[in-house]
Amino acid sequence: MDQDAWARGLDYSRVPLDISGRVYESVRSAIIYYAGVHYDRSGHLEWVHSVDGVRTLRDEFDKVAAHNEHHLTQVRLALGRPAA
Repeated sequence: MDQDAWARGLDYSRVPLDISGRVYESVRSAIIYYAGVHYDRSGHLEWVHSVDGVRTLRDEFDKVAAHNEHHLTQVRLALGRPAA
């Protein structure tokens, strides 16, 4: 996936910040919900990722959580706030 091409195609730079924020919050809320439902119950399930090889659902939830925390840290720093 070419994330830069994806972002250009969706023209993120023109989307109002309040809309982007609501999209982020809703997607994050859904991920937190599904992670809570499936982390322990189904976290052992495996598949083969085309780049990373064998992964579990738990691995993927952990990766998404770390990725989101990284972006939140970037936002905090951009706002001049401590990285938490």
